[in-house]
Amino acid sequence: MTEKNSNYDREIDIYNRTFDVDLDEDIKLINGDCFDKINAIDEKSIDLVLTDPPYWHKKSPGKPYSERTQSNTSSRFANSKLYNQDCEMMKKMSDFTNIEIWSFLDEIKRVMKIMNAYIFCNETQLPYYCMWSEKNKLMFSVLVWEKPLSIINKNRFSQNTEYIIRIYDYGTALRKSNPSDFYGRVFHDKPVRDKSHPTEKPLSICEKIINLSSNIGDVILDPFMGSGTTGVAAIKNKRKFIGMEIDERFFFIAKRKIEERTCQLSLF
Repeated sequence: MTEKNSNYDREIDIYNRTFDVDLDEDIKLINGDCFDKINAIDEKSIDLVLTDPPYWHKKSPGKPYSERTQSNTSSRFANSKLYNQDCEMMKKMSDFTNIEIWSFLDEIKRVMKIMNAYIFCNETQLPYYCMWSEKNKLMFSVLVWEKPLSIINKNRFSQNTEYIIRIYDYGTALRKSNPSDFYGRVFHDKPVRDKSHPTEKPLSICEKIINLSSNIGDVILDPFMGSGTTGVAAIKNKRKFIGMEIDERFFFIAKRKIEERTCQLSLF
């Protein structure tokens, strides 16, 4: 068997080992690469996208993150199991370039009833999300999640912010039934302490966005589900949910969390 055929067979095997789980008629969880699996979603069937794709880290000019090796450091943070730079997952989560961004957005536009997507990103990626929006004649807003300062480096500005870009079209006005502090562009929510995923975002932020930009019964899509925070927020607030996650370990963590939330709600 040639190396080319071997790689092809391996890809087919990986694809066949992915699977879908329907927890009920309102919840669909998909284990697999969203670039493959999103094709199965009908056009104009999604009300809101809330997701956290991989970032694009370019700290070493000219050398992709995926080609770097772990630096020598005694930092517990840098060498922890979840954040270790040498682990395959962190490498895959650090090179989401303009090519992936534009392909991803093209698919999102296809499945949405009206374009209304909230996407976590870093500052390297912001221009590419904005350029795609301009090219597709859509509007965008940049929201900021301000986190407490944990590491101060006086040679440069501290990394105490993350960004959420909203890409949207006419007909997606924010709901007016929420508290007034929901409408600011800066979120001050505390980071997750005991993370089950290295980039886990606060449930409170996801709930705010879902309550501002969707209605009860709407379909929420998260193509990069991670450990399921968007799904938990959607179910908690009586929305339908479709989640995709390529990593089998995190897929089952998300499944468990969403099942637990569903069981809790069924008790009341």
